[in-house]
Amino acid sequence: MKASVKYVQDAENGLSYDKLLYKMNKLHPRLSQFDPSGKRKKIFTEHPICGTSTGNHLCCKVFRKTDIANYGVGVVLYFQFLRHLVLTFFIMSLMSVPAYIFYFSGNSSGQKLDTSNVKNLMTAFSLGNIG
Repeated sequence: MKASVKYVQDAENGLSYDKLLYKMNKLHPRLSQFDPSGKRKKIFTEHPICGTSTGNHLCCKVFRKTDIANYGVGVVLYFQFLRHLVLTFFIMSLMSVPAYIFYFSGNSSGQKLDTSNVKNLMTAFSLGNIG
């Protein structure tokens, strides 16, 4: 028979902040570690945003290792695909910078570019500015 834990009620309607934290730590993805002070109490910490390894889509098992493998294959594949999309779009945006520089320098009429409003500035970076 389990011993029931008594939580301090923070409001008059019976809600407890300590119980909320306990339920969130049990139901949400967390890293669990034992307390370094020697007690058998678990400490729950969230996964770091930039420090969690999602693994790679490679044939070598060493490179496929991920920190979130215990949440299932679907979660791992989602975050790997998301990282792949971010890297792909970043590379594609770097490849389009020379085209924008070419479009911006294409004002052959000799008039000075009016960058006082956003509309004129946006048209300077379009293909219609060449000519």
